[in-house]
Amino acid sequence: FYQFASYYYLTPLSAVLTNAFPKIGHYRIKETIQVSESSTIFKKKEEILFIPLRKKVFSYLEEDNESFINPTEEQSKLIYLIIKNKNHTKPFLLFGKTGSGKTALLLLTAKRFYEEGKSVLFMVPEIGLAPHIYKRALSLFPKEDVLVWNSNLTKTERRYILERVKTTRSLLIGTRSSIFLPLKDLGLVLIDEEQDSSYKSETSFPYNSRDLAFVLSKIYKTPLILS
Repeated sequence: FYQFASYYYLTPLSAVLTNAFPKIGHYRIKETIQVSESSTIFKKKEEILFIPLRKKVFSYLEEDNESFINPTEEQSKLIYLIIKNKNHTKPFLLFGKTGSGKTALLLLTAKRFYEEGKSVLFMVPEIGLAPHIYKRALSLFPKEDVLVWNSNLTKTERRYILERVKTTRSLLIGTRSSIFLPLKDLGLVLIDEEQDSSYKSETSFPYNSRDLAFVLSKIYKTPLILS
């Protein structure tokens, strides 16, 4: 995946990795790449090795969780449709007004994949949206498996999360750079407010994490849901 990003955005692999994993100290990456003759996309398996860290409590996230989310009849039908077509790589697009239940639907769908032993990446455009989704997720997922990734994390927090998602099934709620984290058994990618321009990075490594989500979905053969 990193090799593809480097190739597609005409950026050295070292620059891709530096921007994908800032402020985490030393790390090593071992990547095996297999490219089929008929494929236009790189197929690969990544392994990132980190020093295990002690579990850390993140002070910026409150522990009080919201009431349990019960799916409506319409939401249940949509979840069934998504699960039924989970082996297809075509993306889903959810369209609805603010307050129509899109976030609840995404979390309920994520829970189904989590129960099947899969990790889920839930991307948000702004840091400010993460705490709300985190609190709602606590009514559906074990607290230790719900993690938040953004640019405000300390080096220790970043290293803990990277080690955690690499080795343990989890729900990762993150901003645009979370697209690069190596989640264990990734089964579903969710993008909230997919039209938001914040998914575009204009740093020394310019990329669009929304576009890269399509690539990630195809590489790992996971459903992609945009809302």
